[in-house]
Amino acid sequence: APRPSLIGKHFGSFRDFTGGEAEWHEWIGDVKILVDTVDEALGEAMEVVFTQNHAEKDVWDQDEIRSALIAKEGGGEDAKRKYKHLEQTAKELHRWFHLHLQGEAKLVNRLELHSDGLRSLGLLHAKYSKKTITRIMRLQAECMYPKAVKVTELNSAIMYFEEKWKRMMREQPAMTMIPDTWKMGSMLRLCPKE
Repeated sequence: APRPSLIGKHFGSFRDFTGGEAEWHEWIGDVKILVDTVDEALGEAMEVVFTQNHAEKDVWDQDEIRSALIAKEGGGEDAKRKYKHLEQTAKELHRWFHLHLQGEAKLVNRLELHSDGLRSLGLLHAKYSKKTITRIMRLQAECMYPKAVKVTELNSAIMYFEEKWKRMMREQPAMTMIPDTWKMGSMLRLCPKE
């Protein structure tokens, strides 16, 4: 059976990425789900890119990713067969990125001269997933000390707070425990004073 293509009706109508860290995480998460439905091996390769979290100068190419995936599965012939099309699908991913990235993100994609979509993904992920200490501290301050809102805005403010809290927790070092009472205290700050 022929391998499914990334240039299909679902991929063709996908929205473009125009920039920004928050938008990147939402957009690439949706792309990953769509890729998983079409090509399991490429989806696993994308997961390797996300978990490596390299700086831009240390981003892996598709050969390094394929080697890591084959080694993870024991290095047998079945693993080699499973990932043999990775070079082709990485090129397809690069072309697809070219069509669906805008502005600075498109320029980052063009920096990858060998049409390696997995390396492009690594460069983009490194650029739009920077976990600087300043950004983490700002996010913590926004979560711990939210501004009070009006009664009419309370529902949307709580939903926004919950999303921001989840993002803050994802960006904490492993095994960080923040007591639930801190979250409750922060949510109380949202409530109107009247």
